[in-house]
Amino acid sequence: MARDILTDLAFENFHKCMGIPDWNESDEVILVSSANKEQIEADESYRSDGKCNYLGKRICIFCGQVKKNNYITLHKSMLEKIIQTMESFKEVEEK
Repeated sequence: MARDILTDLAFENFHKCMGIPDWNESDEVILVSSANKEQIEADESYRSDGKCNYLGKRICIFCGQVKKNNYITLHKSMLEKIIQTMESFKEVEEK
């Protein structure tokens, strides 16, 4: 299960957010259950600019592996480490 979350994050959603030039080291990403997507989109602090979704100041990524009514918050530095780890998994699988 953990690997599925990392795969979704690294290869489907996160690349869109990394291109944001004003994203600071202190910024966070929130992984939210896909089951709560309608509820989150209805929240007044939610916005989308086409490339990224935001919940307040956090980048918001909908993830099927997060259980309903739950979320995971990660800092940018942790996400970068996850991406590096997943890239090494991908290289091993391709060999």
